[in-house]
Amino acid sequence: MNFFAFQNWFLRQKHRLYTQLVRNGFGSIGHGCTVQAVMRCTNPAGIHLGNRVFIGADAWIDCFAAYPPSGQTFSPRLEIGDDTMIGYHSHIMVVGQVTIGKHVLIADKVYISDNLHGFEDIGRPVLAQPLTHRPVVIEDEVWIGENACVLPGVTVGRHSVIGSNSVVTKDVPPYSVVAGTPARVIRQYDEQTGQWTRASS
Repeated sequence: MNFFAFQNWFLRQKHRLYTQLVRNGFGSIGHGCTVQAVMRCTNPAGIHLGNRVFIGADAWIDCFAAYPPSGQTFSPRLEIGDDTMIGYHSHIMVVGQVTIGKHVLIADKVYISDNLHGFEDIGRPVLAQPLTHRPVVIEDEVWIGENACVLPGVTVGRHSVIGSNSVVTKDVPPYSVVAGTPARVIRQYDEQTGQWTRASS
């Protein structure tokens, strides 16, 4: 056995044990899930995992029940559907509702949030201002590329693709490819021709 084979075996055992240690903290968790070490989370009770969900190492996935600087309290809920994969170093922040569907592929270092810091009052530090939040929905079979950001109020339609490094600020139609900052549609699936075509400018 070469060292890489041993290393891979060791990591599998480590992540299997870690999953067993953390699984009772979740609001609910299906069978066959893998949560790799170490996942940062202060309120796992708000997280609900379907079956065979994979969460890569060093993720920060959290449901904040309170924001002390502004005195706000929340009832956050994150739902992740069956067979969804979340990459390494992912960052998902929830104070309201984030719903991630089934068979979703989320690459490494993706940021998803349903909330933003208030900044409008120039007489108060941003840190002390209330958080605003709007639900985020990522439908089934979506693929989100590395380093992409999905911001509050966004719905990403079924089987759509978000390009790497994109910042998604508005809804993405089903069966679309978006890219850029802010993200815009660059390709869409044409049901009549059965082909992916370039979006008209």
